[in-house]
Amino acid sequence: MVPPHRPSVAGMCPGLLTPAGFPLVDPKTFRCLADPDVFAIGDMVNPAINLPAAGVVAHFQAEFVANQILAELKGAYIGESFTPVAMCIMDFGDDAVLPMCDFTRILDLSGPPSCGVLGRSKAIRLTKMLFESIWFATYLS
Repeated sequence: MVPPHRPSVAGMCPGLLTPAGFPLVDPKTFRCLADPDVFAIGDMVNPAINLPAAGVVAHFQAEFVANQILAELKGAYIGESFTPVAMCIMDFGDDAVLPMCDFTRILDLSGPPSCGVLGRSKAIRLTKMLFESIWFATYLS
């Protein structure tokens, strides 16, 4: 049996947690509501704001937060909101499918995610295989 997901105590936003123990963040900026100088992303906050616990979502959140910090340091922050989109190639052995979901309606509480399939082919499977080989070769070196 898998235990329930809980965020790391080290990553808690001081003073403000959901009843499940997740830090409360602004879902458009990932700033902790208790301290606007602290950001929380990925599995640390996604269950609390109804986003999937997926590496691709955390990756896009990390890029978004890094750009926010950099823009603020340069004095150019314009208040852009995060666009929660996830794509994941699903490999079927012979070919693969590329679904994409936009979770904007989840964050603004207006409905379910909007999902669709961008394509299915052997080329998509090859893309996944190449990405994995490059990712692991650079990650593990």
